[in-house]
Amino acid sequence: MKLGYIFAVAACVSIAATSLAHRRHFAYTYDWFTPHKGEKEFEVYWTDGEGHPGQIQLELEYGITDRWVVAPYVVFDNSEGDFDYAGWKLETKYRFGEQSFNKVMPAAYLELKKGEGKEMEVEAKLITTYLWEGGMVWSANLVAETELEGDEKVEWGYVTGVGTRIDSKWFLGAEAKGSITDDSHTAGPSFTYTFQPGTKVLGTALLNYTGGAHQYRLLFEHSF
Repeated sequence: MKLGYIFAVAACVSIAATSLAHRRHFAYTYDWFTPHKGEKEFEVYWTDGEGHPGQIQLELEYGITDRWVVAPYVVFDNSEGDFDYAGWKLETKYRFGEQSFNKVMPAAYLELKKGEGKEMEVEAKLITTYLWEGGMVWSANLVAETELEGDEKVEWGYVTGVGTRIDSKWFLGAEAKGSITDDSHTAGPSFTYTFQPGTKVLGTALLNYTGGAHQYRLLFEHSF
């Protein structure tokens, strides 16, 4: 499947949609926030890095309630200029409590994923977000991942991001991502640019600083 075709589909969905507000601040780190009940969010992920093929993920989030969201993904890997089907994911997230400043807001996340020719895996995240009244945000995810079958050990990791709103368009910060199990870690700058409420692009460059590999991600999202 050609890259241009994938982005053409994304563009058509976006043009047909009416924007609503749903806040996300980082390309890798999950925030506490969820869509409103009935709100839908279409996302296109582009991820690339050392030792890995370029990858595109297409995701559609749907707010079951104001606190609970489900989202299926389809994944494509780059192979000699073409993007071939590489698997699927299904995620769900539930947030606890109400939005407030100067307080840790928790959420729980669960994801099933099946790569082409691979065993099914499950990933769980404990998500926390902390807001300051001046526009600064800190989110952190504790990650546990393992195969559903077999004797594979649980792998532990983390993702975290911190940043601040510069103006109505720009949010700038940094993210870190790593494996506690393998003691590998990356970190780097991040940005969010809002075209209009509900339509934005997010980007992060994660650079190896011990045992990891450089990784880059761009994320386009549109709520409707």
